[in-house]
Amino acid sequence: MITKAISNFAIVRIAALILMILPLLAACTSYTVGPATATARAQRVIAQATDVAQQLRTARVLDETQATATAKDRLDRLAQVSEWPVILSDAFDDNSREWVVGNQTSTYADAAFTIANGVFHWEATSHQGFVWWNHPTIVQATDFHLAVDYRQLSGPSDAYIGLVMRLDENGDYYLFSLDNAGNYSFDVYSNGQWLSLIPWTPSPAIRVSQINHVEAVGEGGLFSLFVNGEWVVDHEDQTISSGYSGLLAGMSEVGESAAWEFDNFELRGIQGTDATPATEATSQP
Repeated sequence: MITKAISNFAIVRIAALILMILPLLAACTSYTVGPATATARAQRVIAQATDVAQQLRTARVLDETQATATAKDRLDRLAQVSEWPVILSDAFDDNSREWVVGNQTSTYADAAFTIANGVFHWEATSHQGFVWWNHPTIVQATDFHLAVDYRQLSGPSDAYIGLVMRLDENGDYYLFSLDNAGNYSFDVYSNGQWLSLIPWTPSPAIRVSQINHVEAVGEGGLFSLFVNGEWVVDHEDQTISSGYSGLLAGMSEVGESAAWEFDNFELRGIQGTDATPATEATSQP
């Protein structure tokens, strides 16, 4: 009898547990959201999305404000360094600055440099991918403001010109390049190797197949680059502290020809040494 009573009690407990579990199982397998709950959830999602959008908008406005402030700061600085002492200014009315002129040949390209009619005219035909730089009789500079006007007259859109900066006795230098597709890059050539500091990047400031005014400011390891009076980019690098300034042109493919002209080459800044190198033009891959 005692055993039976215990059994009956156990059955009752089990039945009660089953009755308690069934609603929970039902809730797990079938749950209907009422209209009020659904509306509340939708409103909460909308509120969260609005909050995220507002945060993104605020961040974008902040970024734009900071970019505008940076551009203004750089343009203000450009105006200041444009008043630095002139180291060399050349309107190419003659070749008194002793640039390399005439026909030049190397394993990389054939080139011709001519100063006439108030411009420095360059032509080149590639035997392989190459760059060819040319600098006048000029002293070295540490902090500098370098500027030139240029235009590509013919050739492929990926042909390019460049400002050569801090060219030292080892042949190392910085290069601010622009092509005729509206792109720019910033590189350093050091120890026989190219290092891309800023890869090819489009800029609306570049006027394709038109005259462009290009400027570069170097102060210590900070470089600020400008095109047609617009600040383009900053970059910091400490590889080369001082050197000569010049111009460069290049092409990437075999058997291509291009022509460019330069005007109003000007270097301002702080002289790094009294040494004045011989005029030089050199091609390299």
